[in-house]
Amino acid sequence: MPLLNDYYELTLAAHYLPALFNADYTGLDDKEAADLDAFMRDYWKLPDATLDFTDAHYGRQETQFAVDEVSGLHADCYTCRLYFTNKELDNATN
Repeated sequence: MPLLNDYYELTLAAHYLPALFNADYTGLDDKEAADLDAFMRDYWKLPDATLDFTDAHYGRQETQFAVDEVSGLHADCYTCRLYFTNKELDNATN
């Protein structure tokens, strides 16, 4: 498996996390599910994309009241990192 050597930090509302981590969309209405899928569509095209929390897993990292990047609304959010393989970095190190 290639080294995951770059990431984007995303501020995501807590209610989106079950859909992203467990494919459990039951807590989202149809518009929220469509908005989340549209937001993440380009990110999932990154090579070897893997989403994770920056500091800890569910329940251990504190939420912050911030603007959710999916909806643009204030919510209890987590900072997540989307790790991916940066082909330019891979070529520079090989």
